[in-house]
Amino acid sequence: CASALERHRLTTDRHHVTRRGDTLLLPVKQGRDTVVLRDEPAIKDFVRYSYLGYVTPIHAYFVHVQFEIEDAYLVAMESSGALYPFEGVPVTSPSGTRLVTATGNVLNPDRPPLIQVWRAGHDSLEQEWTVKPNGTRQAFLPGAWGIADITWISDTAFSMATTVSDSSGVNLQPGSPVVARLVAGTWSLENTPPTPYQQEKRRQD
Repeated sequence: CASALERHRLTTDRHHVTRRGDTLLLPVKQGRDTVVLRDEPAIKDFVRYSYLGYVTPIHAYFVHVQFEIEDAYLVAMESSGALYPFEGVPVTSPSGTRLVTATGNVLNPDRPPLIQVWRAGHDSLEQEWTVKPNGTRQAFLPGAWGIADITWISDTAFSMATTVSDSSGVNLQPGSPVVARLVAGTWSLENTPPTPYQQEKRRQD
């Protein structure tokens, strides 16, 4: 369980992260301060923080956040204490200079697929790229695709396993991998299937 995993990480951690009851304490270098994350056990406002570990290349703590019906993640910069919330799992590039997250669901009109790339500085993260792969018409359309898994190829490219909605628009099936690549300062997607809008336009033509 999350508590057992956290206990193991805390016993092996070299960055003096500690837990005192319902409170997780993350040391901050600047000002010798501490980031305090306090669990809320009440059912209405339930939240539980679990320490995932320290990411050396970006000098940051990774924390899992469990709510009553969903999960999220926090990246806390060790040097400044700045907190960056993410809905999806942040995946670091080989050198740690970038993070990528993918969120959303092709069958959920309120949370369509979204890809974000963040660049890590000394004490902060800056959003470098954000894209909705299916445009503005995402849910319940044949051929809409979402991200199942992310693997970095290099510091400037990553591959995504995908799921694609079938001809009914309500069932998902495995899709072909899609690659995102940074070239001359611009991110773009390669090997993408036609967006639902493009498919619908082709049928109308």
